[in-house]
Amino acid sequence: MVWNGLSGVARHWPPLMVSVSRHRQLPGKSWPPANCSSNCGTGAVRLRLHDMSRRWLLLNGFRMLYSYVRTMISSSFPVGGKVLWCYLLLALAPIAVQADALENPVALYQMPVEGDDLVGRPRVVVAAEEDTLVRIARRHRTGYGVIREANPAVDSWLPGEGTSVVLPTWHILPQANREGIVINTAELRLYHFEPASADRVATVGVYAISIGRDGRETPLATAEVTRKARDPTWYPPESIRRERSQQGQVLPQVVPPGPDNPLGTRALYLNLPSYLIHGTNRPMGIGMQVTAGCVRMYPEDIDYIFARVPVGTKVQIVHQPVKAGFSGGVLYVEVHDPLEGVTDTREERMQALREAIAQTVGDRSGFRVDWDLAELAVIESSGIPVPVGPDHPGSGTFAGGAAIGTLP
Repeated sequence: MVWNGLSGVARHWPPLMVSVSRHRQLPGKSWPPANCSSNCGTGAVRLRLHDMSRRWLLLNGFRMLYSYVRTMISSSFPVGGKVLWCYLLLALAPIAVQADALENPVALYQMPVEGDDLVGRPRVVVAAEEDTLVRIARRHRTGYGVIREANPAVDSWLPGEGTSVVLPTWHILPQANREGIVINTAELRLYHFEPASADRVATVGVYAISIGRDGRETPLATAEVTRKARDPTWYPPESIRRERSQQGQVLPQVVPPGPDNPLGTRALYLNLPSYLIHGTNRPMGIGMQVTAGCVRMYPEDIDYIFARVPVGTKVQIVHQPVKAGFSGGVLYVEVHDPLEGVTDTREERMQALREAIAQTVGDRSGFRVDWDLAELAVIESSGIPVPVGPDHPGSGTFAGGAAIGTLP
């Protein structure tokens, strides 16, 4: 019965040979490839149709099997057969969960051409009845803080079925050397730059992170990866053990690998004492200021970059709540809300934006900036890139290299 059902599915979804594939730009080939659909996004890694068919087959096949076993258990089917079918159901459950995780592959993008600074693309999804912004953020591998910024009018815990939710999946690259790892604490994101090789183009991966809470801030520094560990053991610092003790919790001196270890299954150690980039056993907290200073990543994200970050990799930790950059000759700005414990005013952020625009525009003499849109970007602080020039109505001329005056 079940096999017949799955065979019927297979007849309608024939491409069952599966491998996660990436569109690659090779010499003499155009980007995006001819077989990339219109929503593929220039430079974005996407699953091909046969990957989608596998996910559909596994998830729906598992649901059909579950329904069949539930009906069979309540029937007069022999006990031994019931036990065998139950074991089969339990064995397939992790596969179905893994298939669901394939919905959102690692956010890898082709490095923009020289002179361009944006990666990704705008996306909007529709909330289901049971959704929260935390669940939507987890499902789409973004963080809670930035999805909250991008949707200020949406209830975090009850978005409502059918509500449109903007995904913050469009980014201006931080002002930093595009190499190794760049962490921008202001937007709670980690950027991983991989150079081109003989069989792949240069890419940048964009990942949601958690950082240090107020009073235990993640330090701003230039560091490097000194060692890597699978299934790391955690040795809590005495300050954290005292803090937990004051909260009525007993934290051992050594926390072995396992589900209770907050480092997760992978860790990158830096030449900053006590500060790591690691996974987590509480992925719903990604995108928040909740750590004691370390940088946390989703388990699947740290697992992905762990294999691609060698010892000696440079790590730049910056704080850039306002960014400016070009894409296709258009100037964009991206502004984020202040972090917890940061008290900068709107005017201070506006001044920081003026400086970021001045640095980005450089010596482009006579470049026109729409200062009304720039001010609106600061007021909204949505974390979404906003175009502010050139040639917007009401824009004022910017003399490249000169100081930018206040808004009229």
